[in-house]
Amino acid sequence: MNDHYFVIEILFSPLANENIITFLSYYSEQVGFLEEDEKLVCYIPEVDYTDSIKTELFTFLNDIKKDFSVEEFNISIEKIQNQNWNQEWENSIEPIEITDNIVIKPTWKEYTAKSNQIIIQIDPKMSFGTGHHESTRLTLWGLEKYLRKNNKVLDIGTGTGVLCIAALFMGASSAVGIDVDEWAYDNSLENVKINNVADKVKIIHGDLSSTPAEKFDIITANIDFKTHNKHVKSYSGYLAEQGVIILSGILITDEPSITALVEVNNMKVIDKKYENEWCCLIITR
Repeated sequence: MNDHYFVIEILFSPLANENIITFLSYYSEQVGFLEEDEKLVCYIPEVDYTDSIKTELFTFLNDIKKDFSVEEFNISIEKIQNQNWNQEWENSIEPIEITDNIVIKPTWKEYTAKSNQIIIQIDPKMSFGTGHHESTRLTLWGLEKYLRKNNKVLDIGTGTGVLCIAALFMGASSAVGIDVDEWAYDNSLENVKINNVADKVKIIHGDLSSTPAEKFDIITANIDFKTHNKHVKSYSGYLAEQGVIILSGILITDEPSITALVEVNNMKVIDKKYENEWCCLIITR
C-alpha cells in the first residue's frame, strides 16, 4: 500500500486535459486524476514519483501551449498522506440539473425526479462528460432545442456517452458515438447499458474515418478547437439534408476563427449560446 502520494496541480487549458492525462499516465499504473473547473489534479504514488517529472511536464506543457492558446500556466506539487481517493472522488460528484428537463447523476447518488425530467445516469472514469463542464451543458442545450423525434444522431468524441444517451431519451431513433480514446470507449459502453439504451446506441472505438457511411440528422461534436479546425469540413459529409451540427468545446476567443472556417466550407451558423468563456454554435448547410 502507498503511504504517501504526490499531488500535482496544473493550471492550463481544460481542453488539453486528455493530452496531459495521457502524458502523465506513463509514469504510473496507479496514477489518478481529478478534473476541476480551472485545473487538473494528478495523484501519483510516492513509489512512482521522480524528481524529473516536474521538469518534463513543464517542457511538455510549454511545447503544446500554442495549440491551446495558453500564454501562461502553473504547476504545483505537494506530498500528502494516502487517503481513500475513490471515496473522496465519489463524494465530490453530485447530481446536476443541466436544464429544467435534464438531470445527470452518478449511480451512487440519489435524486428525486421532478415531473417531466430526464434522468441520465453517468458513471465517469477518465472520460469527459459528467455535465459539470460548460461545454457539455451547452451541447445538451443544443440537443434539447434542435433534436426532433426519430432523428438519427452522431456524437463525435463521445466521452462518457452522455450525449448519445440524452438523444435517445429525447426521442432520437438511434445514436452512434465515436471516440479514439479506449477509456472513453469502455466507459460509454458501460453507461449506455446502465441507461438501458444499448440496443439503440452504437459505440465505435476509432477516429472520424470509422464513422458509418450514412447520414445523420444531428451531429454533436464537443471537442477541442484544434480538432474542429481540422475536421469541420468532414463533419458536413455525414450531415443529412436539413440537419444541424452542434459544435461545442469552443472558447469564445476562438469563435471568429471557427465561424470563418464554417463559412468557407459552405455552411453557416444559425444559432449560438454562451456560458462563461465557452460557446456552442449551431451549424447547417
